[in-house]
Amino acid sequence: AINIPGTFPPEPIVGDFISGFPMEESMIGDDMGTFITLECLDGSGRPPSKTVSFEDRRSGKSYTIAFDFAGRDDRDRYHFLLSHDGESQEAVLAKDGWSSWLTFDLDVGCQVKTRLRLLDAVEGRGYRLYLSPLSRMPCDSWSYYYPPDLADEVNEAVGAYVPHEIGWWKLATRPISFGFLYEYLASGERTRTQVGLHLYQQRDWPLFIQVITLLDRVQHPFWPMREPDKYDSIDPRLVSLYGDRIDMAYMEVDSLIGEFLKHVDDNTIVLVVSDHGFHARRIKKSIYSDTKKTVLGWFRREEPVKQPRLAKGVHKDEGVYILSGRPIRAEGKKDKIAIVDVTPTVLYLLGEKIPDDLDGQVREDLIREGYLEKYPPSYTDGRCGIRETRPREIDSSALEQIKSMGYIE
Repeated sequence: AINIPGTFPPEPIVGDFISGFPMEESMIGDDMGTFITLECLDGSGRPPSKTVSFEDRRSGKSYTIAFDFAGRDDRDRYHFLLSHDGESQEAVLAKDGWSSWLTFDLDVGCQVKTRLRLLDAVEGRGYRLYLSPLSRMPCDSWSYYYPPDLADEVNEAVGAYVPHEIGWWKLATRPISFGFLYEYLASGERTRTQVGLHLYQQRDWPLFIQVITLLDRVQHPFWPMREPDKYDSIDPRLVSLYGDRIDMAYMEVDSLIGEFLKHVDDNTIVLVVSDHGFHARRIKKSIYSDTKKTVLGWFRREEPVKQPRLAKGVHKDEGVYILSGRPIRAEGKKDKIAIVDVTPTVLYLLGEKIPDDLDGQVREDLIREGYLEKYPPSYTDGRCGIRETRPREIDSSALEQIKSMGYIE
């Protein structure tokens, strides 16, 4: 099970498990990441070094990283040095491009990883950078894997793995981030797909679950650009630049699911299930997020972008479900099902007994008649599976993230 929301810290299961959001204390510094401006001040054309502090919420300690412009090579790539505690790492990146993963030892008990992106570069004026959140990697005292040694296998197979784009929901409220937000989210989803494909092919799974979050995270911020007439005063430049992002996300997810289907045999049942759909959120008044710097360039004096802060796509009850496999009726579009019907139906298809107190029902109308006659559903006393769960407190950052996505009020 990969990227499963609300499962941190991971508990022992029969199988492999990677937690999803929210994961408290998973970053050092601001969970949105950090915008950094290196501005030329003395006419030399070379900006001075800039030092940025990052606080560890677990310990309360602060750590600093110094940023220096190191030059531009003949391949039109920009070089920056990031230094901490006497050690430096070089980030090499094209304009509007990401660096490779950078690793720091910040004396927090675990390594942290981050990436740098060059947002804008104007010779003689300066450089605008974005540093992704400093993401805590698994270690003896903190992990999102079960069993813990699964981390070594994943890192060997795909390299650096950050289970979710920490702080994406804060970036989604800032139009200045829209230029790189989609690729930031999509690249994370591609990495999770690599992890899933690796594990899927390495084990003989009775049940394999891959949670794909890209559509949710793209539709929240970009829906106003998809349906600008449903909102008040959406800047037409944003519509022109980003109106296609939701379509891009659906095509991306379709492609990623296709990668899994390449490895599915005739004895496999495939379910594609969403937990909700999306629609426009109408707002009664304009509450603008005005800025002197624009999404179109940090050092070029363009007009500011106006974007209502409350404008976003929100959840609606109706989602989608797709089932395929030998036991499934091949009858095209079916009636609606309730999301609580998914678990008992999956248990039935796995050949497991269904707890009699479980919400929902086996959707027998989706199953071939001959299969139902041969394998009727069987039930068991639901109280047998009850176990005590440990209480869990959610930190303020995680709670704010859950609220921002509409899961709780």
